[in-house]
Amino acid sequence: MVADGELTSGSAIGEFEDALAEFLAVPHAVATSSGTDALIIALRAVGVSHGDEVIMPANSFAATENAVWACGATPVLVDIDPVRHTLDPALVETAITPRTRAILPVHLYGRFADVPGLAEIARRHGLGLVEDACQAIGVTGVGQHSDAAALSFNPYKNFGLTGKAGAVVTRDAEVGVSARRFAYHGFDPERKNVKEDAFGLNAKIDNSTAAVALGLLPRLTLNSYRRAFLAKRYLDALEELAADGTAVLPAFTPDHAWHLFGVQVAAGREARDAIQARMRTADAVETDIYYPVLTHRQQTPLHRKHFAHVALPLTEQVHARVLHLPLHNNLSLSEQDRVIEALHAAFRATAH
Repeated sequence: MVADGELTSGSAIGEFEDALAEFLAVPHAVATSSGTDALIIALRAVGVSHGDEVIMPANSFAATENAVWACGATPVLVDIDPVRHTLDPALVETAITPRTRAILPVHLYGRFADVPGLAEIARRHGLGLVEDACQAIGVTGVGQHSDAAALSFNPYKNFGLTGKAGAVVTRDAEVGVSARRFAYHGFDPERKNVKEDAFGLNAKIDNSTAAVALGLLPRLTLNSYRRAFLAKRYLDALEELAADGTAVLPAFTPDHAWHLFGVQVAAGREARDAIQARMRTADAVETDIYYPVLTHRQQTPLHRKHFAHVALPLTEQVHARVLHLPLHNNLSLSEQDRVIEALHAAFRATAH
C-alpha cells in the first residue's frame, strides 16, 4: 500500500465498508474520517438543515450537539428514562414542534437506547431517526430500526483504529447514496469529480486506516465478550455496595457494549467527588466522569441563549452521581482487582 501510494484512496475502503455492513447486517456502510463526521453526514442524509430542530439528550460528548449545529439546526434537549438513561420516548413526543426534523438518540456508555420506541414516534410524525451509536458497535440492533446510525472508531472506542475514523450505516439505499455524496465533496460516487450536491465534506476514511480496520474487525466480537466479562466481574465484586444502597450499578443486559462502566454514588456529587479523590491519592487509581459538563450547562453565548432555562432533573441527578471505572480491551484482572479494592476502600473511608 505504501509502495503503491494508496494512502488516502484505494480498494481497502470498499472492502472494509462491505465487511462492516456484513458484520452489522445492514446493506449500506459509508466509512468516514471520524465519528463526528459520520453524525453530520447522517443528519444531512436524512434532511436536517438550516432552521430545523433535532431532539437529543444532554449527556453526551460534544460531537453529538456539534453535528446538529454544523447542519445549521438547533438541538432540543429532552430528559432520559430512569432505566436505560437514554432518551425517554414519551418525553421526546412532547418536545416535537413544526420545526422538528429528526430524533438523535445516544447509546450512552454502550447501552442501546429504546430505538424501536423512538422509531414508532418518528414514523408517526414523519421525522428522521439517526442513532449516535459511536459507543455501541457490536450491540445487536444498531442500524436496524433507524434511518441511519453513526459509528466511531477513535482509538479509545471498543473498535479503535490507529487514528480517528467512523462510519454511517443504513438500511436505506437513498440515505446511503446521499451519505456517500456528502462525505466526499458532493460528488457523484459513480463519476469522478462530478457534483450532484452543491457541497460536501472531505470526510472519507483513508485507505491506510481502512486497511487497519479490515485487519482488526475479526477481533471485535472477542473484544466485546471480554468487555462484557469485565463488566460482569465489576458487578459481582461491587454487589455489596449495591445491596446496602450506597451505590447504584448498571444492569447486566445483552444490549450493552460496555464502552464505559459507571457507578452511581447514591449520596450525591460531594460524596462522589470525595471517592474519586480518595482513589487517586490513596491508591493511584484514576477514574473519570463522562461527560464533565452537560450540554445545557456549557457557558458559551450560544448555549446560554438556547438552554438557560432548560431543566432535565433525571439527567442532572445521574450526572451528579456517576463515576466511571477503568474498562478497556487490555485491562488485566489484576488491574481490575486494584480498582475494585480501591473503590471499596474509598467508600469506607468517606462514609459518614
